[in-house]
Formats: sequence, C-alpha cells, structure tokens
Amino acid sequence: MTIQKLVNLKKIFKKKKLELHTPYFESIDYKCIKESIDSTLVSTQAGKFIKKFRSKIKSFTKSKFIVLVNSGSSGIYLGLRCLDIKKNDEVLLPTLNYIANVNAIKSLNAIPHFIDSENSSLGIDIKKLKSYLKKNFRKKRNKTINIKTGNTVSCLIATHIFGISCNMIELLKLCKNYNIKLIEDASESLGSKHRSKHLGTYGDVGILSFNGNKIITTGAGGALITNNYKIFKKAEHLSQNAKISHKWKYEYNDLGYNIKMPNLNAALGFAQITRLKRYINNKKKLFKIYEKIFLNNELFDLLKPPKNFSWNYWLITILLKSEDTKLRNKVINMLNKNQINVRPIWQLNHKISIYKKCPKMNLSNAEKLEKRIICLPSSAHLLMK
Repeated sequence: MTIQKLVNLKKIFKKKKLELHTPYFESIDYKCIKESIDSTLVSTQAGKFIKKFRSKIKSFTKSKFIVLVNSGSSGIYLGLRCLDIKKNDEVLLPTLNYIANVNAIKSLNAIPHFIDSENSSLGIDIKKLKSYLKKNFRKKRNKTINIKTGNTVSCLIATHIFGISCNMIELLKLCKNYNIKLIEDASESLGSKHRSKHLGTYGDVGILSFNGNKIITTGAGGALITNNYKIFKKAEHLSQNAKISHKWKYEYNDLGYNIKMPNLNAALGFAQITRLKRYINNKKKLFKIYEKIFLNNELFDLLKPPKNFSWNYWLITILLKSEDTKLRNKVINMLNKNQINVRPIWQLNHKISIYKKCPKMNLSNAEKLEKRIICLPSSAHLLMK
C-alpha cells in the first residue's frame, strides 16, 4: 500500500473533493428551524424543541437527566463545577486530548495531571494508570492524595477519542477504589456503546457535543448527561446564570453563566437525531469499504473498535506503522494537496506551553501515537451521490 493508493480515494468515491467530516441537511432540518423562527421562540428560555431534543437524547442514551448547553466545552466546565472541583485539586486526564478539557480545569484553578493512553482504543491505559496510582498516591480519609504534591486527586476525565473508549467497567472500578469522580468526555461518541451501555453514562457526568463536525449537529451545542439528580439540578442552575427561580425578580446565588442551548439550535438537533441510526449505518458501510481497500497494506493499520463495543464510526482513522513525524506530515500534505481532507490528532496537552509544568506520568504511548494518527474522510453522506 503506497501513499499514492490513498490519493486514489477520490476516484473510488467518485468525488472531486473529500472533506473530513461535514454536516448533512435534509428538508426536515429546514422545516424545524423555520418552525422555531415562526414561533419567535428562538432563545434559551422557551420553545418546544428544547424539550423534544432533550427527550430524544434521553431515549437514545438511557440517561435520566439532560442539560442542553451551547457547546461541549461549556459542558466540561459545567461538569467540573457540579462535581465541586476546588482550587489546587488535581484532575487526571489523558494528554492525548482536545484542549477544551484542560482549559476547563485551568479556569477553575485546579491542576491538570496528565496520564497515558493505550494503542488499542486511544483511551486511558488503565493497567499503566493502576500501577501509577499505587506507587505515587495514598488514600487518606476517603481521599486520594498525591504523595509528591500533597494535593487531592478529585476527578478523572476520560475522553472517548473518535467515538471509541477504553474498558469503562475497569476504569469505573479503579475510580471507585480511589474515590475519584469520573467525567466522560463523550463529545465524539453519540451512538457508541460499551457492553450495550451508552458512553457518557458510566461516570458521574457525561458530555456530548453537537458541533458542526459531529455525527449530528446543532450548529454549536452540547449536552451534559447524568443519572444523578443533584448534579442535574446544579447544572441546570449554573447554566442559567445561577438565577433563583421567580416570576419577575432577578436574584442570583452563585457564579453562573448563560450557557444553555437556544431553542433554534435544538430545533436543528431534533431534526438531525431522527436520522442518527441511518448515519451510523452509513458510516459503518464506509468503514467496511476502507477495510476492504486497505487490506494487507504495509504502511498503516486501520483503527478498529475493541471487543464488546458498538461504535458510531465518527472519525475513521489509520495508524501509521512508522513513528516518523516527517512521514505523517508527508502523507497529510499530499492528501490535502489532492483535496482529500485529512488531519492528525491534536497536539498533546503536556506540550502546550502553559501546561508544560503540570504533573504527569510517563507518556510514552501517547507520544508515539501522536506521530502515527491520521483521520480519514468520514462523513455519513460520503456514499450518497
């Protein structure tokens, strides 16, 4: 398998240009948006589509409570607030991660503590983390303390990259053993399940994203999902400027922000989620085509979901067999030059200037993966004429 074979993807799909992941709109999308506009109920405070979209998410994920927000990034911030993350608390998270998570931690004056990832799922390396916790942390009065810093480790954020997760049952056991709260960044994982349980519902809090590049979109938007009523009520409150409910008074009792999803965005989300199963089926077919095209090649491996996992196929990804950054960049530049839009993984968080001094474990797996990952065109409508 040569790089040139990758360039031939345009001929295989009979497209002049292959985008990485773009939204797709049908008549029902325009109909619902128009209905919201015609009603004049377009903002965050009222409108039937907020309730209808929330109900659809609840039904699909089997999560008890949903708070619709204006972005997945806002959802992560809100989740940390609802779990009462305090100044100088340490929050464990993979360095192989989108920057929104580490920024949310920093905004609360908490401390990001970077952990490593595994090759099979790109998720947390649980075995390595278990050994790291045992050697470097101690339990004291139902808290986990970093022996070196003396800080409490209060939370772990597990990011399900490209809609795939590590073994959530084992990770949940580890968090419970050390009394560490668990947030699942399932921004890319709507429709993905581990052992028939939807991602985002294992932890105390789960976060979904409906950004324009996700499997369904609201333009901009996200959701905090939880099975804990107290967390739900606090999230609802803080996402509405922490305003005390009253018919006409404006009173507040905490630091909150207006970060709820507007009804106009929810209208688009409601229309889109009615096609979610079709999108997942289309993306699965696309994966099968890639699997056939790339059979027995020498340049890379196609990332595949682990056992007992139902994947939404959000971004279909290849792993170069070489750890040569120059080769990765050569492949990306050549494909993009030929109008095949691909991308690498994000910059590792611990390499970002403001986070270089944060505590971290050995991150050798993530540092190798960063050099090998390339995401391929994965739109649900790529096979449509």
